[in-house]
Amino acid sequence: MTYCYNEPTEFLVKENIFSLSGDSFKIKRESDGQVFFKVKGNAFSIKDSKKLLSNDGTELYKMSEKLVSFRDRMYIEDRSTGERVLTVRKKSILHLPVVGGRTVHVWKGGDDEGEPWLEIKGSIMRKKLQLTVLAS
Repeated sequence: MTYCYNEPTEFLVKENIFSLSGDSFKIKRESDGQVFFKVKGNAFSIKDSKKLLSNDGTELYKMSEKLVSFRDRMYIEDRSTGERVLTVRKKSILHLPVVGGRTVHVWKGGDDEGEPWLEIKGSIMRKKLQLTVLAS
């Protein structure tokens, strides 16, 4: 399955709010409804972690959140190697997601030092996100 495109491609996140399975949802291509990824959360877990699965159910990445921190951090680990491949952090300690959305920065690897690789701005409530590559 191809995950990179030369033209803008829109995806939908479909979450079942009334599910007992936790933060589980599917990521589908808007144009044809094809499922690209599934995210499985656990509603009855002490730590906040999720699994990113391919559309056939193969576990690709583990996402875990550091819960006690001034700036919330999420770490993305490759399930085949256990290596942290991305670190995600809020841009600012003070943010108001209800007023205008939120900005997060993404770093390659296991820490958030130096220039971030990617910036994600937007509001899920408004269903609008913008991704900007900041560094190569």
